[in-house]
Amino acid sequence: MTSADHTLSRHATAWFVRLDRGALSPQEQAAFDAWYQNPAHAQAFNTLKTLWQSDALHTALLATEQHTAAGETPKVPAPQKRRPSFLPFPRAMAAAFSLVALVGISFWALSPPNLDADYVAAPGELRHITLEDGSQVLLSGGSGITLAFGATERRVSLVAGKAFFTVTPDTARPFHVETDKAWIVVTGTAFSVSRSPETDQVHVLEGHVQVSPAMRADATPTTETSKASHHLTANTGLAISANAFSSLPTESVQTGLDWIDGRLSFRNRPLGEVLATLAPYLADSLYILNDDAQDKAITGFFSLKDPEAAIQAAAQAAGAQTKAVPGVFLVVY
Repeated sequence: MTSADHTLSRHATAWFVRLDRGALSPQEQAAFDAWYQNPAHAQAFNTLKTLWQSDALHTALLATEQHTAAGETPKVPAPQKRRPSFLPFPRAMAAAFSLVALVGISFWALSPPNLDADYVAAPGELRHITLEDGSQVLLSGGSGITLAFGATERRVSLVAGKAFFTVTPDTARPFHVETDKAWIVVTGTAFSVSRSPETDQVHVLEGHVQVSPAMRADATPTTETSKASHHLTANTGLAISANAFSSLPTESVQTGLDWIDGRLSFRNRPLGEVLATLAPYLADSLYILNDDAQDKAITGFFSLKDPEAAIQAAAQAAGAQTKAVPGVFLVVY
């Protein structure tokens, strides 16, 4: 979205909120009429009005508000299980709109995810972290890690999201990364770990990584799963579910590492899956109202330097449209 587009959306939103508050004064009415005469202004205003009156958007907002009231953080449903109708939104839209003023417009931005973690990357952020041993961590937006470093081991728990690790070698203190599904052991290497409700993934850029199933206190693993261990080298990877490990093709591993270079690539993937992948890099909330477009497969490279533009391009490739209220939300419809 260009600077001019942002300005137009902000002005359209300001007028929309002002009209919703009650009758305009004669001076305000004259100013609105003059502004609305511009076809681009009228289109922006009417698009926002149509979206705001959408039953789908109100359903998404209500669901998010109920999650928030219950102290929960809404999650993006896995595309293959259920279409993602919304992504996290921390307050009711009315509260966000109440912060809009006709002069000096401002919007309520997303807060960092509510994660119990030592380090957290806010939505839209790529956070670089140097650990006490010199190892480097790159956190994707909406991700979090906790640390437990001791004399004999260095342990990192990936609480949510995705992280890329460049580990300082130390054979006396192996470097462990754990998720709810996997236990990963290295001495010095570079690799990424991502976590989702159904499947975690490990992608190795260089070095050696040993991956085993996570052992839960309430689990009774079979002999086969308890003994399962996978040795990964450069350009190899694993997909880990609750019951199985699956090797990833080299192309998938390379694609899975693209994000550390500030880009993402997709080949014949459903728009819903693409948007769910891009969403954590967007600082604003994302609402998806076009069910038909979500199933359409798209192919492309998308820069993470401008996540909004990436989402707009992906939506356009699937025949969908977007509407942004800067600092608040982006709607795909």
